Amino acid sequence: MTGIRLDWKAPNESDWQSVLNKIPRSSIFQDWHIGVAIAKAEKMEIARALIYREANAIGLCQLYIQRHWLGIKSARMIRGPLFSKLPGSSELMEAMRQCKTQYPLTKGYWTTLLPELPDTDATQKTLSDAGLNRIMTGYQSIWLNLASSTEKLRTDLHPKWRNQLGKAEKNALEIVELPDISQLLAQHKDHMKQAGFHALPPETYGLIPTAQKLCLSARKDGQDVASLLILRHGRAATYQIGWTKDIGRSLHATNLLLWRAILILKEKEISWLDLGGVEPTKNPGLARFKERVGGEKFTLAGTYL
Repeated sequence: MTGIRLDWKAPNESDWQSVLNKIPRSSIFQDWHIGVAIAKAEKMEIARALIYREANAIGLCQLYIQRHWLGIKSARMIRGPLFSKLPGSSELMEAMRQCKTQYPLTKGYWTTLLPELPDTDATQKTLSDAGLNRIMTGYQSIWLNLASSTEKLRTDLHPKWRNQLGKAEKNALEIVELPDISQLLAQHKDHMKQAGFHALPPETYGLIPTAQKLCLSARKDGQDVASLLILRHGRAATYQIGWTKDIGRSLHATNLLLWRAILILKEKEISWLDLGGVEPTKNPGLARFKERVGGEKFTLAGTYL
């Protein structure tokens, strides 16, 4: 026995946020309000549990429940469970076991787990020994430590990225914060259709509280040439959407947008920024752009059944 338990009895938002704020690197999928938005947009339900060690709440997990044909239901834990401090292996596995027990196949649930664990041989062995089978490879991205000084963050930029930023700063671009993100979402929806990739439904973002969204646009001569959207969740944030015109690319507007966003997030005391995924094979140009920002590359272990 590990001495931890998952309390599924409708945790309240205040207690959830209190735990989330203690987690340095949280994810959008474990945020209360973003979870509500995702579930509503994709016609799902949410199940939540706080994780306790004795009387102390030390973590959380949020699952997405979806009903399918013939009474089958899927329960997905995405990038969780999360803990305020790195747990022992036995505690982590016990939390995952309790998730599977709460939503078992005997009750019609197809429960999958995408844990916030690195894709290493040790991780794979631990999960395999627990009887879990990998059915999908893991998410790849980059964590940027915003607790670093502005000077260090700029020094750590790849020289080409830093030079492009310097050029952008001389291109008379106006950077504005957009309270209305409808135009960016329309552009994002068109891009999804043209490029044929899957992402969160654009309507999801309209359901997320304004305070958790940072939307910036770069303007040249009064015209938007590039925009981005970042979501805040606890002490972390995630780059979600980027859009640019050809002129925006030539002016290196996205470099300037992301740099200004980093400075704003630092002011708001956000500690970590997830650069929103990299796919070197499918989208090498975007992957290279993000990799040159610096930060810590990571690959998660994958999805398990």
